[in-house]
Amino acid sequence: MIPAGTTSAAGDGSRALAIANLNNLKLNYPFSDSDLASYDKTNMTFAQKDGGSSYADAFNNIVTKNGISKQQADNTSSAQLSLLNQLEYKNESMSGVSINEEMSDVIRFQQGFQANARIISVVSEMLDTLINRTGV
Repeated sequence: MIPAGTTSAAGDGSRALAIANLNNLKLNYPFSDSDLASYDKTNMTFAQKDGGSSYADAFNNIVTKNGISKQQADNTSSAQLSLLNQLEYKNESMSGVSINEEMSDVIRFQQGFQANARIISVVSEMLDTLINRTGV
């Protein structure tokens, strides 16, 4: 068991009081060697720093900075995703293919190919008739 005071006298809570006073102590964060060297063993206190902050204030500052950084990262990520979606949409709109239009083109070209194949077949038969049946 750790005693609450520096002496064994009844009601001595000096050590507990020193720990409780740390809550309002203003120090520079992060700690430097000079901050740690300012510890007074007799009174169990650190020297207050002008412009310093308490432990709770320093913790809140760290959490706030991390929250702002996360929000900025989220905003940047959202903007980049939006830009990516816009670029993909533009790419698809320029090279996009309509399946219905392509199928109708395939059918139209197939019918054109069949018509040309018939013409070539007729021309081939006509030439065969001219060459082989005219007797020349």
